[in-house]
Amino acid sequence: MLIDATLAFDVADEPAVTMSRCSKSPDHEAVVLALASSADEEARARALQVLSQGPVDSSGRYLHWSDLRHRTPPEGLQLVEWWAGTRMARQRAGVYLPLRGFGSEPFWLCQHNAMSSRLHWLDMHAAGAMTGEPYLADAAVRRRYLMRNLVEEAISSSQLEGASTTTVDAKAMIASGRAPNSLDERMIFNNYRAIQRVREIRNEPMSLDLVFELHRIVTHDTLEQDDMAGRFRNAPVYVSDRRRSETVHEPPPSSELHERMQELFDFANREPTKPHEFTHPLIRAIALHFMIGWIHPFVDGNGRTARALFYWSMSRSNYWLVEYLSISAALKKAPIKYMHTYVKTESDGNDLTYFVDHQLGVLEDSIARLHRWIERRTGETRATLALLEGESELRGILNLRQSLLLRHALDHPDETFTIVGHMARHQVTHQTARKDLMQLSDELELLVRYKSGRQFHFRTPTDLNERIERFR
Repeated sequence: MLIDATLAFDVADEPAVTMSRCSKSPDHEAVVLALASSADEEARARALQVLSQGPVDSSGRYLHWSDLRHRTPPEGLQLVEWWAGTRMARQRAGVYLPLRGFGSEPFWLCQHNAMSSRLHWLDMHAAGAMTGEPYLADAAVRRRYLMRNLVEEAISSSQLEGASTTTVDAKAMIASGRAPNSLDERMIFNNYRAIQRVREIRNEPMSLDLVFELHRIVTHDTLEQDDMAGRFRNAPVYVSDRRRSETVHEPPPSSELHERMQELFDFANREPTKPHEFTHPLIRAIALHFMIGWIHPFVDGNGRTARALFYWSMSRSNYWLVEYLSISAALKKAPIKYMHTYVKTESDGNDLTYFVDHQLGVLEDSIARLHRWIERRTGETRATLALLEGESELRGILNLRQSLLLRHALDHPDETFTIVGHMARHQVTHQTARKDLMQLSDELELLVRYKSGRQFHFRTPTDLNERIERFR
């Protein structure tokens, strides 16, 4: 599959993504030429109106022909004329990228005003100093949220491709440190390791070794042919809609993979020396994401590798907030739309604007989710401190990690805790995690300690509220 998004082809209540739904648009140049050369004065006047159209509609939307044809055109124009003017406006403003589509035709981009506004907003909110999010200025909070995001991205990226393990089970696996015991859990664990690795290699240039390493990580023990991990495919592949047995994309032949990937490396690592060579870092990261899916260099794992490289590119360009975002969680909400943007780009003359617009929206949605989490966690922290450290003897005894654990225990009375899980959740040493939990159980009697195998477990007592009240 183009993006390894198995889920996108199996969701029963979504329309199938097919090339016919994004069929080739009318010949816009022929429409304008016919109007301009007409002997009819009214037709020539419409030609001027056509040429005055912009790249987006009145609401700022960059519509594909498959969407625009179902809307009402500006007064005085027919649908095909509206499309002709829109398409010509996009071409006038278009910028070619040093990335080839089929044959020698390059991918191109129309950076319209709505896109520029989004890029500016994301520059303000995802780059620069950590002071942009005061709540994340605290190192302990950053560690806790970073761990949460790593887990969420690993799970969502795998579920986007069809992994069926529940979020609760997957979180428990990662938090406890146990080994995966199914293919689905292995996919999630691999994604988790890949995202961690991206943080370590963020300053390295993109290269064949780097891409192969990430692919080996995300596909470890998940491929039918283990020897294809970290290697280009050596045969043709076809991307199909499984329900309709219809091909939606035919990636470039394997004989072109080295050349096309080298183009991608040059694009990813390029330091422009002239203004006209500049590509906005966010657009570059999104283009890398798209191209791995479009080139489809591997037998499997293309989507996971693409999203890992997106994170690598964002981090390399100092968009610090990306470490706290899960794009896959946003993509998972509308997998068909994600796939559809690939098809729109390919069916409209390599116009990458559709994919870029969609991914900028995904980033905005991810940041909005972060803000909601910050607001919720800020409220929870206040409630925890009021409950546990207000007018009680616990003031000065509990640290923030212990307070948050107890708050979580109150909300999830059936959950058990482990030293390894506490250590991973808060990014502290084993000794610190053990001390936190032992104090809560043995000294304060706010948790119940028991042994399972060779590992200590800590459960929530049924009367936790009453035990906390004793310290008031």
